[in-house]
Order: sequence, then C-alpha cells, then structure tokens
Amino acid sequence: MSDVAMAQEVAPASEQASGEPAADDWKSSLPEDLRMDPSIQNAPSVESMAQSYVSAQRMVGLDKIAVPTEHSTDEEWTQVYDKLGRPESPDGYDLEMNNIPEGLAANPQLVDWYQQTAHDIGLTPKQAQALADRYNTMAGEVEQSPDDAALEAEAKEQAGVRELQKEYGKAFDTKIGTAKAVLNQYGGDDLLGLRLEDGTSLASNPSLVRTFVNIGDFMSGKLGEDTLRGAKLGGDALTPADAQRELTQLQVQGGPYWDSTHPGHAAAVSESLRLNEFIHGADEAS
Repeated sequence: MSDVAMAQEVAPASEQASGEPAADDWKSSLPEDLRMDPSIQNAPSVESMAQSYVSAQRMVGLDKIAVPTEHSTDEEWTQVYDKLGRPESPDGYDLEMNNIPEGLAANPQLVDWYQQTAHDIGLTPKQAQALADRYNTMAGEVEQSPDDAALEAEAKEQAGVRELQKEYGKAFDTKIGTAKAVLNQYGGDDLLGLRLEDGTSLASNPSLVRTFVNIGDFMSGKLGEDTLRGAKLGGDALTPADAQRELTQLQVQGGPYWDSTHPGHAAAVSESLRLNEFIHGADEAS
C-alpha cells in the first residue's frame, strides 16, 4: 500500500471530506485522562481552551474572596466585608450629607448611629453613601407630604370630642374639667399627652374620658370631695341624660307640674324649662 493510500485510510472521514480537521476532533490526540476531564468538555476548540487558560493565569496572584454560605461564621463574614472595602472603623465613612430636606440639618447622633450600623452590616463606603443619599431623599418627601396616620388620628380625636359634646351637652366643659382634675391628681400631667396605639391622645379617648368623669362624679357625690388640684368638681350643669332623669321625676303624674292649683306648680314648670334646656338646648326648650 502506498504512503498516500495509507494516509487516506488513517485520516478521519470528516477531514477527508473537508480537507480540515473537524473542530470536535481536537481532543482526540490527547491522552484519555485529559480527553475525558470535565474541565475541557465544553471547550469547542483549542483556541477557546487557550483563552480560558489565559484568563485563569491573569487571576493568579489576585485577592480571592471565598463566597460565604449559610454556615459561615461571623469571623468569615468579617473577612469578606473587609476584602470588599469596608473601612477599618465606623469613622472611616466620609459621608457627604446630600439631599437633606430644606430647613433641616444633619443630626450628629443619627449620623454616628448610621456609621456604626453601616460598619456592623459590612457596607462599603460607596454603598453607605448611596444609602444615606436615598434616605435623605425619602425623609424629605415624607417631611413635605401629610402623614396619613396623623391625619387619621386627628380625625378620630375630633370624632371623639363630638361624641362627648353630644353626650354631655351643656355640661361638657364641666365634665372635661372633672376628668382632667382626676387625671392630673392621680396620673400626672404627662399622661395627658400620651398616645394610644391608633395615634389618638389619651385625653381625647371617649371611653377613658368617661372613666375619669365617673371617678370624679363619685368622689364629688359619694365622698364629698369638691376640688382636685384646684379644679372644682361637680357644678350646676347637667348632661342631657341627667336632666332627662330629673325631668321624668318632676313630671310624674299627680305631681305639682300637672296641678295648676298646687303651690309648687310654678316652680315645677320653671324647673322643667331649665331641664329642657340641658336636654334639647335653649332654642328647642323655648
């Protein structure tokens, strides 16, 4: 057999057809252990493998960062943060106070807290600055827009006041004075400014106001107390409910109110008019 015939017999069919070695055949000349190694299985050509090799060589000598896992320790995370560029201490964040809302100034205590927190959670200076900028922008938007929660709390307080005004009628000021006197005497002035979970103040909550009013009325009617912290308890003003109870007793059938010849008739009629003013107001009573 001639040398040419022998070469044609040995050469792969693809090479005979095209005259060029097939791209997938570049690994065929390698020893089997190299040819089957997974690291080169996805390399389509010698050129692509060479490029991968060059890239790997460029990485030699560079700082490497091991990717932490859920089982990594705090110390391992600390090493990662430091390699990423976290400052050695919170003072290393040279923050610029950008986007501060007009009329406000940076709070030194808040800045110190922010720097400490940024360091604790591993922020780089660039990340810390970006977060500070966005926080100041958000704070400005909140400062300039109405607080929905505050508006809702204010509406509840106003509704509570109207509820008590309707319930106490002309005795509203007297009853509120009684409630404040009890609260100041036994709870302290600071309690008046306390806010409940819904944002309303303690002093505007109808249920609590009624409680303090009832305590004051009990102290005045049953215990004979007439003042607390300089505030006078009781008074001549009646709530619509109290006035209605007295009117019902005054207008009992067979009483002076119904008997024009009775010596107490005029006084009963006059008292009835007075009570109706507390029940319905002066206009309706007349």
